[in-house]
Amino acid sequence: MRFQLALLRILGILGAAALLGLASVAPAHAVDPPWSPAGLDLGEEATFVMDGEARCSEGRRWSWSDESDQIGLILVPCDNQVAAQAAAQSQVLLTDEHPDERVLGVEHVSWSEPEQIALRVWVQESTIVVLAAAVIDGDAADAFTLGGRHAPDLAASLPGDPVPPQADGAGVQGMLVAAPLAIWVLLVLPARGLVALRRPRYDVAGTEPGWLDITPAAHGLARRRRWRRAGWWVAGLSISLIVFGVLNTIIGEIADGVPRALVGIAGSVGGIAMIRKNAALPVERAGRLPTTHGARAWWGTALSVLAYALALGVVLATAFAAVASVILPPADRIPTVAEILGAGSAAPLLLLVTVSLLLRDAMVLVLLGVVVLLAAVAGIDALGRRLRAASLREVLLADPRPPVLYLRSFDEDRLSLPATLHRRGLMDTLNVIRRRRFEEAIVVQLQRCGPVVAIAPPGARLPRIGAARASYGHDEWQDKVTELAQRAAVVVLSATPDSVREGFGWEIDLVANHLEHGRVMVVVGPWRGQLERRWEAFRSYVARLPFFAPLATASLPAGLLVAAHTTRWGWASWGATQRTDVTYAVAIDHALHALAEDMTGIDADPDAVDPLLVEASGQSPVTAPER
Repeated sequence: MRFQLALLRILGILGAAALLGLASVAPAHAVDPPWSPAGLDLGEEATFVMDGEARCSEGRRWSWSDESDQIGLILVPCDNQVAAQAAAQSQVLLTDEHPDERVLGVEHVSWSEPEQIALRVWVQESTIVVLAAAVIDGDAADAFTLGGRHAPDLAASLPGDPVPPQADGAGVQGMLVAAPLAIWVLLVLPARGLVALRRPRYDVAGTEPGWLDITPAAHGLARRRRWRRAGWWVAGLSISLIVFGVLNTIIGEIADGVPRALVGIAGSVGGIAMIRKNAALPVERAGRLPTTHGARAWWGTALSVLAYALALGVVLATAFAAVASVILPPADRIPTVAEILGAGSAAPLLLLVTVSLLLRDAMVLVLLGVVVLLAAVAGIDALGRRLRAASLREVLLADPRPPVLYLRSFDEDRLSLPATLHRRGLMDTLNVIRRRRFEEAIVVQLQRCGPVVAIAPPGARLPRIGAARASYGHDEWQDKVTELAQRAAVVVLSATPDSVREGFGWEIDLVANHLEHGRVMVVVGPWRGQLERRWEAFRSYVARLPFFAPLATASLPAGLLVAAHTTRWGWASWGATQRTDVTYAVAIDHALHALAEDMTGIDADPDAVDPLLVEASGQSPVTAPER
């Protein structure tokens, strides 16, 4: 009876097959076996079904015995030899292989201690063959000797040549390639599509002198980025094909390996050509924000490392679940903790398979969980970056160029916008939300002509990601702001406050009445539902100031993003139909070009604008107003 029960769990060590629900048995009418071991009497015969294994049909099992020896045979027909090898491999994942005991040179040989059975598993043509041997009161050596004696006769009686169990390499490779694309198409693309559809569109039909619609240039930049990213995808997938092709060739699958490698090489060349043709423009190569040193920086680095480790774990777990969906057959139930702990030396492997089954069987929940986890991981990384943010003093000491002073109402510190331009590394790539703090998005562009500095709100303990900040007392902050403004390469005003309070009003008056160089840039924030009211609060306040009056009284379109004041042209402005980090980057790029002549001699970048962006807009960067 012990031997008969063992045959029901023949495909796993320590009862793993039974735990995973891989096989079930049902009584059936007698069918003559294709082979019989000499000297043993035929005993039980029944059907054998691999539950949920769509690649294989109903099989048969037989058992023979005498007073000392017991032999069991299972034959399971499958769709083809590849399917049979893959199905057999999925059922022997938890067995301990004994290569020294092989007879045919292709069997998967293992020892099932609870049943004391020597197992041999191989494939002939499209049939899985399982041979079990046990010796009553015998040991492992006796069982292996018995099975080894009968295995050659069994193999000779069946059609075809014996081949070993083997995972479906093409299926696994296809899943590794298809899984990222499937996640992108099913999860990322719909989410981003919905966000894009909800994004407001703004009017850019302006007739004011000095107005420029930079929408065509922004679209050109976005198009180049899409083609470049597509090139990276093509190159990455093609390199995967090359690796798979080489591996297939090494293991002898030349007919599959060589074509894959050739397709991969051609794809890699095409991907690299796409990347080079759409190389990054200067607005895309803005440098990283400066960081601090010391204990706070160490803590910030530790948090970011933790975030990257968690993100990598999420990616690997998702990939592991995708591969498991190809390798592992369906499971009737998941092993319990007690069963895993009681599995002895096979416990680690059984735990790994259990985790794979959990991931695979709850793939929809896993994908939703991935989104939540990645959002949490992005928050951890953002906290780490804030801890590493450099102070104003550190930035000014490290960068000798005149600073860019960023003045804003403190309520605008929470403002964010859609972000695609400066997404770097694993963390930004995995972030489905694709939003960035507005300040950070403009600071990475402004720092091309100098270190960007700002005043921290009272009581702030942790710096924001963006401009370098310093906190000053009530009696000194005005003197410090005046000093920074006078020697700044550019003074940037965020022009969408909730209301112009006393402190921000003083800064506006400073720029309008006491700024000697007159290099000023005004940035309109991407507020949704509040933009008109906030812009009107700023416009009505500055309309009484002669310096800002031409800007405040102009009939500018709702798509206004950036305006700049130069000594040569006065006020010029740029806008677009959307408010994203791409459109702001292009607008700031044009504004820096307009200010370049005024900044000559102060160590700023006189060629900040990218000629390709100017060409894409179809107009000159600034149209001088008529006097």
